[in-house]
Amino acid sequence: MAPKPEDPSPSPPIPTYEEAISLFPPEHQTLLGDDCVPNSSSSRQRNGYYIPPSVQSARSSEDSTAYRFRRNSSDSDADSDSPPPERLRRDVEEFDYLNPGELEEGSSGQRESGWKGRLQGFKRRMGRWRKGWWKPSFMEGWGLGQGSGYRWIPSMTVPQQYRPGCSLIARLCGLFIVITLGYALFVLEIMPNGRSAMGQMFDPEGVREFAQSSVNGTRIQEYLELLAGVDHMAGTKGNYYLAKHVANAFTNAGMDNVQTEQLYGYLNYPKLGGRKVAIVEPADLAWEAKLEEEPVYPSPNPGQYNTAPFHAHSRAGNVQGPLVYANYGTREDFKRLYDSGININGSIALVRALGPQQFVGLKIKAAEEWGVIGLLSYSDPADDGFKRGEAWPKGRWRPEDSVMRGDASIASFIMGDPLTPGFMTEKNGRLISKDDNPGLPNIPSLPLAWRDAKRLLQVLEGHGQEVPEEWAGGVPDVPHWWTGDQTSPIINLINEQDEEPKQRLFNVIGTINGLETKSQKVIIGAPRDAFCFGASSSAASTATLLELVAVVGKLRAQGWRPLRTIIFASWDASAYNNIGATEWVEANLARLRADAVAYINVGSGVTGPAFHAKGSPMLVRPLLRALSRVADPAEGANGTLRDAWDARGGAMPGLGAGTDASPFAFEVGAASLDMGFGDPADAAMLNSCYDTLEWGARFGDAGRGVLEALTRVWVLLTLELSQELLLPMDAGFWAGWVAEWAAGLQSYAEKKGAPWGGEGKKGFELDRLMKSARELVDTSRVFHMWDDWWYGQVYGRGGMETNGVALQRMGRNERLAGLEKAIIPGLEQFANLLSAPEPWDPATPASFPVVREAIDRGDWDAAQKAADHVADVIEEARKALYI
Repeated sequence: MAPKPEDPSPSPPIPTYEEAISLFPPEHQTLLGDDCVPNSSSSRQRNGYYIPPSVQSARSSEDSTAYRFRRNSSDSDADSDSPPPERLRRDVEEFDYLNPGELEEGSSGQRESGWKGRLQGFKRRMGRWRKGWWKPSFMEGWGLGQGSGYRWIPSMTVPQQYRPGCSLIARLCGLFIVITLGYALFVLEIMPNGRSAMGQMFDPEGVREFAQSSVNGTRIQEYLELLAGVDHMAGTKGNYYLAKHVANAFTNAGMDNVQTEQLYGYLNYPKLGGRKVAIVEPADLAWEAKLEEEPVYPSPNPGQYNTAPFHAHSRAGNVQGPLVYANYGTREDFKRLYDSGININGSIALVRALGPQQFVGLKIKAAEEWGVIGLLSYSDPADDGFKRGEAWPKGRWRPEDSVMRGDASIASFIMGDPLTPGFMTEKNGRLISKDDNPGLPNIPSLPLAWRDAKRLLQVLEGHGQEVPEEWAGGVPDVPHWWTGDQTSPIINLINEQDEEPKQRLFNVIGTINGLETKSQKVIIGAPRDAFCFGASSSAASTATLLELVAVVGKLRAQGWRPLRTIIFASWDASAYNNIGATEWVEANLARLRADAVAYINVGSGVTGPAFHAKGSPMLVRPLLRALSRVADPAEGANGTLRDAWDARGGAMPGLGAGTDASPFAFEVGAASLDMGFGDPADAAMLNSCYDTLEWGARFGDAGRGVLEALTRVWVLLTLELSQELLLPMDAGFWAGWVAEWAAGLQSYAEKKGAPWGGEGKKGFELDRLMKSARELVDTSRVFHMWDDWWYGQVYGRGGMETNGVALQRMGRNERLAGLEKAIIPGLEQFANLLSAPEPWDPATPASFPVVREAIDRGDWDAAQKAADHVADVIEEARKALYI
């Protein structure tokens, strides 16, 4: 007879070692208790205890299948008839997953073996489960009396040794409650998710301090010695060697992706013996120019030989004509010659290299318009030679044999490869013709040293007219400056060159993926190629880029990662109309239109201690933050670069053409900036082989730490744009410029004799444009009021940010980054409706270029349509600022 529930249970004895390690331990690894002990009918026999009879089993325990496979712990020897261990283990496993009633099923009482038996057993169990799914097995023994009728429920059961105890069930329930509660807190934003840190373990201010202090001047000098130690024209082995070095530096900095991207572009190189400038008539004046610079290194190492002076993208040709002098070669200069009665048709013009027209390509184009058949440019000592101070090697200024090379392509008409305007140059792709190409000259040209120009100026005496006083340059031994005319000595100009329509080039692109918004990209770039050694220009720019990369690499080694993706770029063929940067932009234009946040360029390097920058007003705020943290390296200065910037007026000019930043500004619409040290007018050795490490050490950086200061500004500006939660660009500065430009356009139209309307009279009017500009200013002010609200929400909660606020912030950043891109409706190169380079003054941006062009033509109907269209685009951009 089974014991009654109210009878006290006997105290179990302490188990022996054999009992403890038997196949089925007495307690089955569970805690014993009145609530959790299984039914007596389902409990197993304990060693040494009587098994009460049960109405469920008429057979003795000796006949049971369970008993057949249970060994008594007191048996020391195995029975000879015992099944093998493998069979025993398989039977025990199958027994554990069978219900009690299954043992009686089948005529022989034996289980089917193999997959067939298991499949049939599974079908039987599933059938019982469908019949009794509503009768849970755990009801047995849980508060049900013996007469309740639920002594056995035919359903799936869990073997005793796998049944969870009460404490385990309680723990699981508690864990489930905690997880559910935490999830609810996050979803309901009762508990912030800490998005303000965005997984970063670094304080932004600490990162800035670490980065600024990590800039190493010695390391920059090592980079500079490597980069300026060889001549490295675009498309040459020297520049490819430097590309591999840059790629290794990017890789060593721990970037996520580094690629040396091959591209193609139209390049030209001077042929050996293919250049000539000579006086051929009259015979008694016969003379030929030296053309070459004196060797900079008397005993050069490999890669230290002078390159030949020439003009990039110049026209090949062999021409003869009378010589004329045309001052700086501007359109006004040629017109002045014409107005004074000087016939310059069919002549060869000699012009000064610098002056109000800095682009040699536009000097050549202006000469073409007046019938000139060839052009010679020279560096006048009044502009960058001994008239300014001591010439090299005693001083910084250009010696008599120094030649200023230049780019003859016209950047304000076509950016990048002039044979593929607006589309990427492909290996097997189409090219447009060089003939009558708006981006290329149609007459040959060559650069000269003033040493050679002196003889040409001397033979002009008595021909034409004496020049105005302001036209006279500083070349010595020229007592009288004359214009020349059709009676001047005849000059033969020969320019034979190797032309490569699809020369292989190499950009080096490195990427560090952003932590929060990987799609948003801050792009950092510098030119790598040079006409010769380029110590103060491209070599200095690339050296600071490599130091910036090294500093970011140290941050990456500490586990830092920016919020936005940073792309580092080393551009090839910058000296050839910025082909490398422009081709990369055109290959990725759609993606950049969507993702580019800003582009920061260091293109002019270091030629002096004065910091200069030009670019988008959207970047004024982050630039000023960076300048405020860097000491002014100028001699005798005690303040910061911000102090020096404010002392010079504190205004940043707009971006023009002729820089690697130009395609980002005018094709992409990304906020772009170009910066460096030194007044461009003081670039004494620009594009000359005299631009060496020795010159840079004495007159470029000159031990003042200018390269370090430039790198610190660049590092801080990069961090401002890539790691700050609130993108620090300012729509208010940009909107203020738009309003000023609109007012300036009105004044410009007034000067051009605009037929104004009003009082019922139809005519030209800019009311809609002025209204859109004013409303843009107001909306931008409201837009940045949200920034104050965000600071209160986040830092008022201890620096924590809720999901909803974070989404608003990211939307705010996207709107700000897309503001300038919103005013570029087309895909052509100069599609920016608000700003474009002046056609004949590419370094200066022109506001509302489409409207101005129509005004210049006197087409007031077209000007009105263009002004209204710009007003509509500004209005759409304004609406996009709403959060």
